[in-house]
Amino acid sequence: MKIRNGLGGLAVAAFAIAALLGVGAASASAAHKMCKSNEPMCKAGNNWMAGTSVKGAATNTKITVEPIIEGKQTFIEITCGTANLQGKTAVNEGVGAATLKVTMESMTFGMCSSKQAETCTVTQSNIALEGGFFGTGTGTGTFETNAELTIKCTKPNFECIYTSQGALKAIGGMPGAIEAAGQMEQVPPAKENCPSVSNWSGKYVLSAPEKVWFTN
Repeated sequence: MKIRNGLGGLAVAAFAIAALLGVGAASASAAHKMCKSNEPMCKAGNNWMAGTSVKGAATNTKITVEPIIEGKQTFIEITCGTANLQGKTAVNEGVGAATLKVTMESMTFGMCSSKQAETCTVTQSNIALEGGFFGTGTGTGTFETNAELTIKCTKPNFECIYTSQGALKAIGGMPGAIEAAGQMEQVPPAKENCPSVSNWSGKYVLSAPEKVWFTN
């Protein structure tokens, strides 16, 4: 699923945070780094190396979806009081020696509820979960993910799966953050009562690394 920036809805960051099977191609000449200070070109020895833990938490993640219930499109907004992502960086071979990809260990959503449904849950459902940071040289960058999120509610009853495959905003700072604000696309095969897209919004504040800027 691709996230289109500007459309609010978890991002993941969630994530999101999300989520995640392939990392988008990057220029072979650009070495994207997670830097320990805000500098356009991260100095040697000043970047976070492979094996660095990445942990983020969001407190007001939202997902909106409009399933077809009894023949009518029905607006459902789900708010999750907690959302967490965790992973570790690794060298992304073939893209650049210092280009970092992230092997995600978990992406979770808790305390989810909706005023339009009796119960709702959001779960990360794909087994292979990866992502990658790409810097811009200005301290910010993108976080590319491929998380598949299963949205399930009762009264009304529906279950839809969407993918966040696309770029989330990576925000440098002390702490840094990963922000999602856009659309997710339905995972095939399409379900008749599930709309083709849903919206996801949320901001994961990073507790690890404790300070980070996304540079070249």
